[in-house]
Amino acid sequence: MFRKHKIKIFIVLFLIPLFMVSCFSDDDLVDDFEVITDAYVIKKKSGEEPVYAVSFYAFANQFMRSVTATEMGGSGEKINLAQDPTSILVMSKKPQESDFRSYAPATSDYLFQVVAESGISVDSYDFLSYDDIDIPEIVKTEFNESNKLLEIDWNEAEGADGYLVKILNSEGTEISVSQGFENDVTDYTINVVLESWVVVPEPGETYTIQVHAFAYEPEFDEGYEVYNVQEVSIAEESIVWP
Repeated sequence: MFRKHKIKIFIVLFLIPLFMVSCFSDDDLVDDFEVITDAYVIKKKSGEEPVYAVSFYAFANQFMRSVTATEMGGSGEKINLAQDPTSILVMSKKPQESDFRSYAPATSDYLFQVVAESGISVDSYDFLSYDDIDIPEIVKTEFNESNKLLEIDWNEAEGADGYLVKILNSEGTEISVSQGFENDVTDYTINVVLESWVVVPEPGETYTIQVHAFAYEPEFDEGYEVYNVQEVSIAEESIVWP
């Protein structure tokens, strides 16, 4: 069912690129060690065809020694999460290009086994399910030289609850991440002079614009929308900086 919620402002999830995770449960609280975890689907295009991968994320209120996500059905694959560059309290496993497949992943339960630096361990479960939302289509990327603006427009992705815009350099580093937009917003303008760039773009260099469409899990506590994203679909377009 299509849902419309107030979108939080994201800093890098994707932000902290994806403070998009599941909310706390009673099982997550052991001796003041609190953990939120998530497994969610990422969809994008390879050429003209959609490809899929699963991303894993854990955030805690203490330093974590290790996080392992195990698929409880099907393969029983174990995925080891690593320290995320966005935060010392985050561990993640983000898909590489080689992880993407031409078929959609199966719905499945994942067990996250999380060990704090103190030695305390907790188990947290997340059920991977999704509706396979459309990939948005970028229809405009235009520089306004006189006003120093970059204008980006896209078509709505059916089933999306909101959008996010990123700019990446040739090394895949996120140099700009927008706030989150509600699902009726389909344009974004960047003031290239006033933008808070992580790395300032250089004239003549090629950059990638990404428009992320995301959908929330069907059930979550009010106010925890951004901790319950179930899937992300990504449109990409390359531009040469003027």
